[in-house]
Amino acid sequence: MSEQRDIRLIAIDLDGTLLRSDHTISHATIDAIQTLAQRIPIIIATARPPRSSRAFHSLLALTTPSIHYNGALVWNMIDSTLIEHRLINAGVSQRLISAARSIHPDVIVNIERMDRWFTDRIDEKFFTATARSFV
Repeated sequence: MSEQRDIRLIAIDLDGTLLRSDHTISHATIDAIQTLAQRIPIIIATARPPRSSRAFHSLLALTTPSIHYNGALVWNMIDSTLIEHRLINAGVSQRLISAARSIHPDVIVNIERMDRWFTDRIDEKFFTATARSFV
């Protein structure tokens, strides 16, 4: 017989989980999450940067931090402040870029740091729908 444990936190992904194919959240889901959030902390955990999940955090009326870049950033969405940030070592990043460019010289380098996007070259044909919202 398994031991019953209290749920202390719920983490929800956005893309392919919470969001429908049109990138919206159903009213029933919003209501359910808002009701549940009154009893259990609910956080958004996503590969997205804070700027592209802020609207969903607000829509769900969450007051909890959020997790971004697949765990590399924990962000306070209420006041846009850093809680934790795990950076890739600059030397490792440089070796990855060099290796990629040795295979394909036209590689575009994009770096996300905190809630900011940096690139060495903009090519609109590679923009995602989310990226188009912030350029």
